[in-house]
Amino acid sequence: MFIDELIEGCELTLTARFGSKTASFSSKAVEITSPKDKKEISGFIERHEGGLFPYVVAEMFTFNGHPLSFDNNEISCDFIGILDSKPYEWHNVRVYRINLDNYGPAHLIISEDDAESFNRRNSFRVPLANECYIKLGSDDTLNKANLKDLSSVGIGIVVPKFLFVEAGEDILVTFSDYMKMFKVKSPARQPETKIEKDIARFKKQISLIEAMNGGGSAEKSEKVNQKIEFVIKAKIVRVVDTINRKTIGCKFLAINQELSKYVNEKQMEKRRAKNRPLQ
Repeated sequence: MFIDELIEGCELTLTARFGSKTASFSSKAVEITSPKDKKEISGFIERHEGGLFPYVVAEMFTFNGHPLSFDNNEISCDFIGILDSKPYEWHNVRVYRINLDNYGPAHLIISEDDAESFNRRNSFRVPLANECYIKLGSDDTLNKANLKDLSSVGIGIVVPKFLFVEAGEDILVTFSDYMKMFKVKSPARQPETKIEKDIARFKKQISLIEAMNGGGSAEKSEKVNQKIEFVIKAKIVRVVDTINRKTIGCKFLAINQELSKYVNEKQMEKRRAKNRPLQ
């Protein structure tokens, strides 16, 4: 998949690296409909890249409310876009700040690579250790269990040894977790005096440096933990009975978009942790 196949509203994550420091930023893809803006983008890419390449336009990446600039030979950027609940990853993308006549300020992300979803077959399994509650068939009793792993199409659960479970039986599973969610911010007051404008301009220049030195992720100042809960209907397709426990594999009865987003976010958390430089 090429980067210009991402559509308006797709969730985007940009990870910038400067030496041993990294910072990640989130945004969304936008659709440019103005012919004048499209022509301006084409001209910009030809001037800076020496030809025309696939691109996506993103809402401005910011840190503490300040637009960021990634146009630096010492900064490398990787990029993840989510389309139809599947994440796609591009490495060493080029990122430019642009100010279009009609749309206004935005970031332009360019890559000629054909990326594949790293969530192939939409069945990536992420290991979990959350407690959960299950209800079997028509039984009204809730039993405590533990999640083993989860994908967008199925779930693995470690159940108490005394429970009688068999393949083909319906099951209801409920569990909760905490996820990083964007905190809605009030619009910042626009600088008015010359001194305020000079300070604001200076802050824009140092924002990326602040992000890099602020613990490795801009998300710390822009996201908050929020509790999410899932209630999932599934069918048991496999039962593994060992001496100490029973592990069951279940297939969901319907596609759950919110659950798919949760699985993707858990997967990206693992990838970010894996790619984070050792301190």
